[in-house]
Amino acid sequence: MKKALLALAILAGSAWAYQGDVQNIPPREYFETVQREISKAKTSISLYMYLFSLQPYESQSEVFLLAQALKKAHDTGVKVEVVLDQNYDFTGEEGASVEAKNLAAYTYLRKSGISVYFDDAETYTHAKALIIDGETMITGSSNWSRAAFELNEETNVLVRSKDAARDMLKTLQAIKREEPPNSGPAVPVPAGFLLDNELFGRMVSQPDERAFDIYLFLAREKPGTINLDYDKLAVYLGINSMSREAYRRQINKVLGKLQDRYRLISVSKSFNKEAEITMLLVKSQDSVSVPVAYWELGWNRRLSFAGKAFYLINLRESAGSPIQPRWSLNLENIAKRYGTSPWFISQGVTDLRRNNLLEVEYGQAGENGPGDRAPNVYTSNPLYDPKELGKKLEDLKKQYGAAKVERAQSAASLVYEDSYLHGIKQLIELEDRYGMERIARATKILGAKSGDNPKRTIGYLIRTIQDLK
Repeated sequence: MKKALLALAILAGSAWAYQGDVQNIPPREYFETVQREISKAKTSISLYMYLFSLQPYESQSEVFLLAQALKKAHDTGVKVEVVLDQNYDFTGEEGASVEAKNLAAYTYLRKSGISVYFDDAETYTHAKALIIDGETMITGSSNWSRAAFELNEETNVLVRSKDAARDMLKTLQAIKREEPPNSGPAVPVPAGFLLDNELFGRMVSQPDERAFDIYLFLAREKPGTINLDYDKLAVYLGINSMSREAYRRQINKVLGKLQDRYRLISVSKSFNKEAEITMLLVKSQDSVSVPVAYWELGWNRRLSFAGKAFYLINLRESAGSPIQPRWSLNLENIAKRYGTSPWFISQGVTDLRRNNLLEVEYGQAGENGPGDRAPNVYTSNPLYDPKELGKKLEDLKKQYGAAKVERAQSAASLVYEDSYLHGIKQLIELEDRYGMERIARATKILGAKSGDNPKRTIGYLIRTIQDLK
């Protein structure tokens, strides 16, 4: 590598001259250069990265080795801070998942004790910058991905200059950052309920949605004997518009099922008094943690039965996944494990996608065609307040007009992104740029593809709109 004087740097829109040592980094030497400089860090490492494409199951990949290098530096007392872009990558750059591209890296670093953040939702952090000990900078075009390290012709430099490092760090530290919302308190639901085909499997195949809802309601209550509040349960079920006598009768009928058919509870009832209930399925360490927000934000009423059922499956599978926060399992095997049908699972996946609670990376077809397709990869999105989404959609209608927003939502629904606000805004802007007719042509092309086609994504829809003539 040749050395030179750093003559000019552009930071925050201004030009500044610095004295420094500059080294060009050839494309195939980027990984080893970064790994070497991280290993030499004494006090601090700051990383700002657009794409950190960590695959936790590829423990020998260069990306994973750099993640381990950051952890090793942290463990030896170096202050490590990482900021990642959280916006969706519509172009599918470098084969990255269109959804949740940096979540795996975020999770690994956070579990390693490293201070790691996402930028805020409105910020597009396209930086690829590493600053070490307030003096050494590595910056250029390379993301941390297999494609950048092994395939692409990237341009990068290593700069040793305290003044340049100081100013670049000052610029980057101004990026607004946030952490994914904490799911808050959770309710443990015994995994045995989900895995017993005579319990969960029987409920979903009946279908017996009300028994499912009431059992989860009871799971929220404190351990021991539960004095059932019929009025509270009626509100929870959305049947409080009935007469008190009518909804008590409905609830008692389901309590009888939970006791006699499913043997999940024991009920003691007296005329016109609250029922006394004992939960029979003991909670254990192998429990599914259901966020209290599931009930408080009304998702128990908003989601379909299939959506609620798959939400619990998703919680359990992701908690035990070796590729957290993602997980992957063949559709038929999911159905077999939980005593239901592939069709029911597919309905649940679609419902969660439409409500922006789940991202799905559909497996590509194998050598033998669609029947040889790899399992899908699932990633959870945090629960949010549907009322807030409604308010934001109303604001969009005031800004762009109701008809335009409804057209964008209709187009987004083709790729199951009905509730993805940022994607809806993107489609509105594309209509303004290209016109309604091009959007209609693109949606017709996408609508002809099967529902589980890997190309049925908002990224592909947007690229189709842009590429049409």
